[in-house]
Amino acid sequence: MKQKQKIIHLILALSLITVACHSKPKATAVSETSVVSMILTKAERDQLRPDAIWEQLKAGNTRFRTNNSTLRNHAEQIRKSAVGQYPKAIVLSCVDSR
Repeated sequence: MKQKQKIIHLILALSLITVACHSKPKATAVSETSVVSMILTKAERDQLRPDAIWEQLKAGNTRFRTNNSTLRNHAEQIRKSAVGQYPKAIVLSCVDSR
């Protein structure tokens, strides 16, 4: 079952395709409380379902396309993840300048 779940996660991650968006980026107000510093724990990751991960990836892609990125405290996240990292998905990509 775990192998099947890993395959589903991989397929979902590889299926993520960025779609061009023709809307203009919008300015957003930022508050200190909106900066993300949490990390995903193993227990939290193990509770995620592939369909929920897929929806989170699509929502993140929408935020990226509309210039509404999630603000993160990377220094804090690096410090917290020093003991282990538990990604919900891995996205493989290729950029070719030709």
